[in-house]
Amino acid sequence: MRRPKILVVDDEPMIQKVLERVIEATIPSDITTASSGYQALGLLKREPFDVVITDFSMPGMDGPEFLAIVKDLRPDAVRLIFTGNDGADSALRAVDVAHQYFLKPTAMMTISDRIQRVLKIRDLLPEACSLEQIVSQIETLPSIPAVYHELEVELHNPDVSMEKIGKIVAQDISLSAKVLQLVNSAFFGLREGVSNPAQASTLLGLKVLQALILTTHIFSEWKDKKLPGFSIHDLWDHSLGTAAIAQEIALAEAADTATKEDLYVAALFHDIGKLIVAANLPDSYLRVREICRKDKVSEVEAEIQVMGVSHAEAGAYLLAVWGFSDAVVNGSAFHHHPERHAAGVSPDTVVPLDSVAIVHVADVFEHETRGDVSPTSLKLNAAYLRSAGVVDRIFQWRSVATLGQRASVRRI
Repeated sequence: MRRPKILVVDDEPMIQKVLERVIEATIPSDITTASSGYQALGLLKREPFDVVITDFSMPGMDGPEFLAIVKDLRPDAVRLIFTGNDGADSALRAVDVAHQYFLKPTAMMTISDRIQRVLKIRDLLPEACSLEQIVSQIETLPSIPAVYHELEVELHNPDVSMEKIGKIVAQDISLSAKVLQLVNSAFFGLREGVSNPAQASTLLGLKVLQALILTTHIFSEWKDKKLPGFSIHDLWDHSLGTAAIAQEIALAEAADTATKEDLYVAALFHDIGKLIVAANLPDSYLRVREICRKDKVSEVEAEIQVMGVSHAEAGAYLLAVWGFSDAVVNGSAFHHHPERHAAGVSPDTVVPLDSVAIVHVADVFEHETRGDVSPTSLKLNAAYLRSAGVVDRIFQWRSVATLGQRASVRRI
């Protein structure tokens, strides 16, 4: 694990010192500070940084202007911005240049926690991995064309309904991910996290959504890339089905509302890495498909052969960079290999039931309901489930999976 390099940019020395001390206390790292965007750019031209943190309001060059240059100069850097003022106007200025947004000074520990989450997932990627740079550059992911156009039409409607807008957004994995990222940012000042895409759309409000889609064009539609074996509709159907099954399992476990919503989102986004690869690395995607066909290996094995990393880690890295919770990030990172999440745990220790176990099980069950029982398809990891103490509940979970599948059909 290489020691990360972090650049802190703020014109207030006290804020620099506080943030530097918080990070030093929690993350073994090399921290450099700068008092202006111009000084920071001089440093960035001489050496790379893994994470760049900047204040929003600074004399001469403000945070969004600075990060716009950083985005081109160091495309693999994680870009964070903090401000003393919340509000939609600030969010819209930073939305296409910053990965995450924070309020100062109260968010200092949060910034440190988010950086740790990103670095943890980054360590799953091989060094010099092209996906790290690609993911850091992603502002949004393409949406299902029919859903995207339906949303555009509704936003132009003079009698627009926010309830309808929310339902439209909830039909698409990319739209859902982006509105959840934005509504949970500090700019909107919510005290509690939001896990429901439809609710997130309502909280963002009509003006913000209109600006994002019709003015800044932060969303885009999936263009027909004619990739054999890939269908954005099939990906969404599988993601929605997996999420519905995960929610039914959470209900069977009497989970509270917040936990149920977190597990739903974790399952909903577990395969978002497949969209990253298909949208940004189509040639790699086609090579993966060819290896699967010729060598009769699993998709994950073929991805590692071609890219050195699978869609699971790629998706988890994006979700971590965008500031999603551990439950969501880990659900993506380890749903194919849950035992890696429990690495280092004593055999006598019961691994707590978490998003990794539930997303793993829900993913397998959803594939089974579609008749995907090929030799290379994902199978339940009995050893992990035994260590988690849930093997005796698999029969019950399998029975509720049917209810989840019916629920996903109703949502579609």
